[in-house]
Amino acid sequence: MTLILITIMLAATGTSRAEVRILTVPMDGNEHSGFSAMSILNLKIWRTMRGQTQDGNPVARAQLLWDTNNLSSPTHEAALERGKLVNRNAAIVVWGQVYVLKESAVVTSFVTLAEGSSFRRDSERYEIWKIQIDGKKKASVELGVPNRAYAFAPFVLDRDFVDKYHLPNMLKVYDRPTLGGNVIDTLGSWFRSEGADGDFVKVRTAENGKRGGWVYLPQITKDRVDVVDFVAGLIRIYRGDWQNAISSLEPLAKNSKLPMEIQIDALLHVMHAKAMLKRPTEGEIDLALSLDRYSSTVVKSVVMGALSKCASEVRQGALMIRACEREQLSDIEGLMTRYGSVFSDDDPWAQSVRNALKSIN
Repeated sequence: MTLILITIMLAATGTSRAEVRILTVPMDGNEHSGFSAMSILNLKIWRTMRGQTQDGNPVARAQLLWDTNNLSSPTHEAALERGKLVNRNAAIVVWGQVYVLKESAVVTSFVTLAEGSSFRRDSERYEIWKIQIDGKKKASVELGVPNRAYAFAPFVLDRDFVDKYHLPNMLKVYDRPTLGGNVIDTLGSWFRSEGADGDFVKVRTAENGKRGGWVYLPQITKDRVDVVDFVAGLIRIYRGDWQNAISSLEPLAKNSKLPMEIQIDALLHVMHAKAMLKRPTEGEIDLALSLDRYSSTVVKSVVMGALSKCASEVRQGALMIRACEREQLSDIEGLMTRYGSVFSDDDPWAQSVRNALKSIN
């Protein structure tokens, strides 16, 4: 199987060699529409990526990879396997299916998250919520991502998109960022993206590698494409870009029209990001419990949010706690008692929280 990758690199300034890799795969279904749909989603995801935080601090590098071959089967297991090929070690895989109808096309999209820490030290795995007790007694509590497999509600491609972009070579490369420019190439199976200007992305193709050109990103649907915002938020969580993660995920966390699992997990990621910025999370805690107080995933994040209030600083990707006010400890103990039934008796995370509470003060 021939594998061609489109690589989009954002390198942070600074000394960190941490790298987060994201793989996008052509959508199953109509070959050409699937290629074009994922090509544009790929570029729309890339446009959300930044090399630094909003206040100018560097973040982990990100590499967006593009595979021109479909998955062996439309499953999360196949997505994980594809992410491991050719030493890619992709942390996030985006894939989907496109169904071309008489007057439109329907797209379903999926996101699969891999386990492991390739290209990153443990302290650089920012998607893991880490709390360390730094008192006389040492203890730690960690919580990974809420879920590793997501299915998004279908969205309908505009008829204009289906008509204009049903073949890969319909994505024209212009000599300048305007539709009035000269067409110098079409977007093939290899390109490197280097910058953005409004609705255009600068690319270098196999034919125009030295000169480069501009690709117009059409509006593929009248509605927001939730998978783009969700993946953008995940990438920012994985890179430790907390404020930009909140900007991407907070609208999803407040959108009751989304699939419940996606709304809740967006909310839990927002809670994590705000905790890392030492910002209040009471609103997220209340909303999470109102959405699903019987989920162990939700309750774990809620407890982490409550425990994070005691943190005095962030060190090497972890919230550090030296002491905690009695009232805060009582709140955490109350949560563990009130919702303890959602954990098994031998749940290692729940035991780590109990050990942490004993170590504080």
